Amino acid sequence: MASFPRGFGRHVYVLVPRTASHACCPQQLLARTQRSIAGSPMLIQAARSLHISTSLRAAHQATSKKQSPPARQKLKATTATSPPLPTTVTTATSDVHPAIALSVAQKLAQRGQPTTLYEAPSHFWLKASSISASVFCMSYVGIQYFTVVAFPPEGLTWWVPHLFVPIILMMGAAGGWFVLSTAHIIRYIKAVPQAQLPRSYLTGGRAKRTPEEEKSLAALNASPVALDIALSNVLPFLPPKRIIAAPEEVLVPFKMHLTPLGTGATAEAPAPKATGFLATLAVPFRALGRGLKGPFVGLRRGLLREGFAKIKVKDKTYKIDVLGGKLLDQGKVLDHLVAYRPNRFSGIPKSW
Repeated sequence: MASFPRGFGRHVYVLVPRTASHACCPQQLLARTQRSIAGSPMLIQAARSLHISTSLRAAHQATSKKQSPPARQKLKATTATSPPLPTTVTTATSDVHPAIALSVAQKLAQRGQPTTLYEAPSHFWLKASSISASVFCMSYVGIQYFTVVAFPPEGLTWWVPHLFVPIILMMGAAGGWFVLSTAHIIRYIKAVPQAQLPRSYLTGGRAKRTPEEEKSLAALNASPVALDIALSNVLPFLPPKRIIAAPEEVLVPFKMHLTPLGTGATAEAPAPKATGFLATLAVPFRALGRGLKGPFVGLRRGLLREGFAKIKVKDKTYKIDVLGGKLLDQGKVLDHLVAYRPNRFSGIPKSW
């Protein structure tokens, strides 16, 4: 009966027969009315619609609860999954082994003796071919100048001496180019402990010094090691020139371990052993080829200056061979000591 106030029973009519007496029992009248209502098709359809709508509403509420949990549950889940913030800062302790904390310079100083970091290969053929080419060019300049320009022979046309002037100048420039290709080449670089340096290098040796000398002296006293750099002399059989500098005074525009010498790209493969009769006959010809290869390679390197990289030591430019020689630990020790300053150089080679 509770559905009547909601509107479900507005089309249901209660029919009471006229023959019923006033003394009819109210219980019989109520039972008859309920049977009439229960058998009504409109009421059955309304009940079904109510049941379906109620089921759909309940399913929708359950889905929305699963998809959107309360904000408090979200906050709890976020707090539970987020890692806790560190409350302390990790700092270096004194438990670290002292040998690990030492720098490369300090380790080299503890050795107590000079350590060779770089050693250049033999440049005999480079010097021999370059000096020979330079002597030839300069001889041509001298002979042609005195025989054609200064004292021309009789009967020579007047314009011939003037024509030889640019030729002589070009040959003189070529001779100077060849002879300078062997200059300022670094022979070796050694790391010398500060205790083994002469006292004059650490004190300056003079009362009056320039600001550059004061800066160099301070850098040398602050470093545990100094770099002993030897330069090859242009003329053979002469002692090399030596430079003592602090590691920070040596500037390079590249990493030594990335050069062909550091990567091992220039290492020559061992010659195959002669196993047959023809291979045995070819041995002297191979030796002759290697002997003839040296002068031509030296002449080419003197002309093109290939395989040399520029570095600066105390603001002066020198050359280091990156196609041959020896390096300590593939050049990584030298890279750690010297200063990497590519912005201080112009025309850095991309390939050697």
